[in-house]
Amino acid sequence: MIDVCLISESHTTSRSRINVPGYSVYLTPHPDGGAHAGAAIIIKNSVKHCLLDPFAAPYLQATSIRVEDRSGFLNLSAIYCPPRHTIKEEMFSDFFKTLGNRFIAGGDWNAKHSHWGSRITVTRGKELKKSIDANHLRSMSTGEPTYWPTDSNKTPDLLDFFITKNICLQNTLIKSSLDGSSDHTPVILILSPIAIPHDSGTDYLHNSKTDWDCFREYLESNIDLKLSLKTNEEVDNASLYITNLIQVAAWTSTLS
Repeated sequence: MIDVCLISESHTTSRSRINVPGYSVYLTPHPDGGAHAGAAIIIKNSVKHCLLDPFAAPYLQATSIRVEDRSGFLNLSAIYCPPRHTIKEEMFSDFFKTLGNRFIAGGDWNAKHSHWGSRITVTRGKELKKSIDANHLRSMSTGEPTYWPTDSNKTPDLLDFFITKNICLQNTLIKSSLDGSSDHTPVILILSPIAIPHDSGTDYLHNSKTDWDCFREYLESNIDLKLSLKTNEEVDNASLYITNLIQVAAWTSTLS
C-alpha cells in the first residue's frame, strides 16, 4: 500500500479536480494555465500532514507537503522540470532552499548525469549536480532507465529519481515498479524508522555511481571489431569475449 504518491507531469490546471477515496490530492499546475507539465501529491488521509506553498515556475513545478516521523518534520515534494528550459545551479538551489532542512524531492528532473545512473551527462545534469553538491544533498536512484521513449530513435535513460537532505540512507530502499502504463517507470522509495536489510546475495554490474562515459570509452578503446565469425566455435568465442569485455568495462566504471 502506497502512503504518499509523488506525481510528475500531472497535466492538470487550476480547474482540475481529482478524487481518490481515502486520500487527499494536491495539485500544482504549470503557471501558464495550460494542461501540461505540473506536479501533484496523493497522500492517505490517515497520514497526518499539512500542505506547503507550491513552487510554480516555468522551469520547475513542485507540490510539497510536511509530515512527521520519529526523526522530526519531513518535507515531501513532487517535482517536474519541463525539458525546454535552461536551468542553472542557482535556480535549482532556490527551489531546494524552500524545502527546509530535511526533505525528499522526487520526480522527472529531465536532467541526465552519470552520477545518478543516466546513460549520458548533459548540461542540465551538470548544473543539478553542482546544486546538489553546493547544498550538501544526495541523489537516490535505481540506477536503471526510467524513461522508455516510443520513438525508436531515442534511447531509454534514467530521468526519474529522488534528491534528499538529512535522510539516513540505511533506512531507505529504492526500487522500480512494473505497475502502470506510462512511458516512465514508477520508482518506489521505502523510508523506515529502522535500518532496512539489503539483499547482498545478488551482484549487479552497475549502480547509481556507474560512470557511463567511462564505460563507453573503455569499450571503444578495447573492443576488437575484426574478430572472425565464420564458424560456430568462433561465434561462441566472440560471445564470451564481448560478455567478458562488458563485465570488465562495468567493473572499471562503477564505484562499489
